[in-house]
Amino acid sequence: MAKPTTSRTELVKGGGGWIAGMNSVRSPWLLPETQYHWGVNLLNRGGIPRTRSGFAHTLTFPSGEKLQGCTVFRARQFGDEATDYLVFAVDGNIYSLEFPLVQPSSWADHRLDITMSPDVDMIHMEVCEKTASTNPDGTAVVTPTFSTIIFNDGLSNAAAWDGTDVTIFDEDEQGVPTGTWMKFAGQRLWVAVGNVLVASDFADPYLFRERTSGTVRGDFVFDRDLTGLGISTSADRQEVLLAMTASTTEAFAVSRATRDDWETEGFRSMLYSNIGCVAGRTIIGHAGLTWWRAEEGLVNSDPATTVYVSSQIKTRDVELARSRARWNDDVSGCCSASYGGVFLTAFPYDDTLNSEIGVLDYAVVNEFGGEADPAWASVWTGIRPVEFCTRIAQGQKFIYAASVDYNEFDGSTLHLWEMFRPERRDSYLEQGPDGDRVRKFRDIYCCFDSALYGDGVGRKRIKHIDTEIVALDGDVGLSISYKGSSGVYNPASTAFLRSTVTKTASEEVNELRERRGPFLRQSRRLRSNTEAQGSDYPDYQPAEQDEVPEVSKAFSVRYEWCGSMAVESMVITMLPYHDEGVGDANIDERDTYRVLTASGITIRTPAPEGEAPEYEESEYRYDYVAGPTMGQDPRFYSSIPMEWSDNDREECLICSQNRGNPLDPKPLVIGGKTVS
Repeated sequence: MAKPTTSRTELVKGGGGWIAGMNSVRSPWLLPETQYHWGVNLLNRGGIPRTRSGFAHTLTFPSGEKLQGCTVFRARQFGDEATDYLVFAVDGNIYSLEFPLVQPSSWADHRLDITMSPDVDMIHMEVCEKTASTNPDGTAVVTPTFSTIIFNDGLSNAAAWDGTDVTIFDEDEQGVPTGTWMKFAGQRLWVAVGNVLVASDFADPYLFRERTSGTVRGDFVFDRDLTGLGISTSADRQEVLLAMTASTTEAFAVSRATRDDWETEGFRSMLYSNIGCVAGRTIIGHAGLTWWRAEEGLVNSDPATTVYVSSQIKTRDVELARSRARWNDDVSGCCSASYGGVFLTAFPYDDTLNSEIGVLDYAVVNEFGGEADPAWASVWTGIRPVEFCTRIAQGQKFIYAASVDYNEFDGSTLHLWEMFRPERRDSYLEQGPDGDRVRKFRDIYCCFDSALYGDGVGRKRIKHIDTEIVALDGDVGLSISYKGSSGVYNPASTAFLRSTVTKTASEEVNELRERRGPFLRQSRRLRSNTEAQGSDYPDYQPAEQDEVPEVSKAFSVRYEWCGSMAVESMVITMLPYHDEGVGDANIDERDTYRVLTASGITIRTPAPEGEAPEYEESEYRYDYVAGPTMGQDPRFYSSIPMEWSDNDREECLICSQNRGNPLDPKPLVIGGKTVS
């Protein structure tokens, strides 16, 4: 994009090519040209933020209080063709469903004969390979390899399923002990039992006999309870088990097959004595690194370079400061996943469950012969993932999210969603009048907040905003607003854009499509005129300044839309503003109440005479730019409408969000004044 230009009468500033992504930890005034301040439901490729890929409702789980876990299990017997199953837990019951996934008429037929605690938040599942078994005389023999999945919840007897048979373990008979986190590494099953890490027999995850005899039992004790287990590789490309408490991270050289080798130097080593894990479902491998959520934030590490050296480790999610300020205190349920060049991490924003997904993209600019730093694209909303799971079939990777949704539909709030669908709309299945399941679509709400643009010299009056819209696909409702260096966003313009790319009700249009090939996505250049709005504010009394909204030292632009499009670039044209005031010798604000809310309300109202204000501790731990929050009304951000069943333009979020609850638009009154 060309550099901004300045004339005698106009200052033109703007941005484009946002290859460094989103950053809310810095003041918007201090952001570099390659970053924007905030984004919701965006994917940033090539420096152009656009509507994210769609979420597709795939299954409705049995209705219940707790969705406790979900994974993909490939059942494979030696010599037989593998079969993939989705395995999940609801209220202590374990269910399986074979791929391809089709909603069953009754989940009772798919429930395994395994009962675990309905009260725990997580049921841990680990896929293993069994290649040995034990004779009655205690000798081990090699058997045909088969895969199995093992279940543990910390309270009930551990259990396993191999795709056919269920096994319930008795710890007294040297079976799998009752524990929590599990990891199959080094041909052994490792189980966290409180603050003790135990290992199964070699090549037999069903048996824990070796730990009961000999000089090297293999029970490793920690100062605190284990909070997660992960797998990485060492400098010599050997498998390493990472065992974490809330405050420490240790590495075990599990590639050493015999327990006698465990006594040699280097089998157990301390990686980080002051960095642990607080959310075990966030431990994943991505881009050659191991990632997890520590108490300080999201961290990553390459154990191959840190086993024998002390290393500084930095948090990688400081750019999400605007969300982190309002996370729930309990983040133990956070979960992460990897898909292509994208790292996903879900966290509880303004909620007890994971209501937002942070999206870190390693391929914003992924060009041959060049490298670029990873960048946060945005936060994604619409679902509340409990756990992610992936499946590879026919050379293609699929990613799913098991979610506890805000809205009940299809008889349950527990659903499975397929992510990264090619269509940039969310969809869900609903029972049709003839009993068939009908897929319905809903446009995705998106938000993009730019940096503050100005020259830092003096105040200016905003004249207009020019925007380049690209990748316009279908119908899009768009709202453009602006704000100065303080205050809230003020409306500049709205637009309803239409780019016809599919078949329509017009036979003429359809015939053209058949003769000339598929229709392409389109672009638009929009100009939002804000210059004349000063006269519309005769009684404007905001909380933070006396000027009308279009006067400030710098301006930020917010784009909100429902539909599929991208913001390629934008520029703001400003005019000099001559302040004729002489200043105030004394400033006293004690006679007013001044209100600024995260939902975009700013108001100044007289304080009752003689009334002393009462002060409470602020609920905000970070001074962030006001913007839409899920706490206002989760229906704004849910993929599924609560009461209307299909995409309805009269209920478009862009048209309804500024009047409160779209289902009950009551006026808001502050200090006796009605705020529209």
